[in-house]
Amino acid sequence: MGGIIIMKDERIQQAITKIRSEMTIIILVGVALVGTFFIS
Repeated sequence: MGGIIIMKDERIQQAITKIRSEMTIIILVGVALVGTFFIS
């Protein structure tokens, strides 16, 4: 049972890491678009 829980935790951590990196990319792209919009 313990091993399954550890596997689930690892999957959750991987999912969180993936979501965080995607969110960071989205935020950076958004900031870049807003920045160019305000400059022009």
